[in-house]
This record gives sequence, structure tokens and C-alpha cells, in this order.
Amino acid sequence: MITLTRKQKRKPFARQVNFEEVARKVLDNHCHFRGRTDDFQFEDCEGVLRVRGRVPSFYLRQLLESILRRADGIQSVDNRVDVVCCNGLSSVRYTGSNP
Repeated sequence: MITLTRKQKRKPFARQVNFEEVARKVLDNHCHFRGRTDDFQFEDCEGVLRVRGRVPSFYLRQLLESILRRADGIQSVDNRVDVVCCNGLSSVRYTGSNP
């Protein structure tokens, strides 16, 4: 005799999440960011993980965000990572007075 049971829904993350610890662990396990987690700063802004730092391509910026979105306990990501390439292309905005 086969008995069918209902699938249980995932319970929300009940304990307090240390966003920085979770983010560093997840990124350190990824081949593109292994050993480079010190290049990023993480901040918890009312349940949103804010990330700052620099990467050499827009692909890595998007990859970073998608990896962090899939991490347990992280609901959303505020990606403030700048793209700075050696050939002069950049997403960094000038914030000073007239150059």
C-alpha cells in the first residue's frame, strides 16, 4: 500500500541572519569569487543586503548579485558594486566638483 503525504512548505528563516557571514561563505564557495571576498563590503539595511566593491566586468557584477540572491536568508540585494576595467570602461560615477 502506498501512502501519499502533503509536501510541507518551507518555513521562513526564523533565526537572526548575519548577512555578511552568509554572503562571504556563499561567494567563497563559488569559483569566480573564491579568495576574493575581502574585496567586498556587506551591510544589512533593514533586511536588504547592500554590497559594495569593484569587479572587472559587468558579467561578474550580475553573477555576484545572482549568487547572493540565492543564498539562504537573503531576501534582496542592493548591488552597489562598481565595474572598473583596465581598458578605461567603467561604471564608476564621478562625485567630485568639476574635473
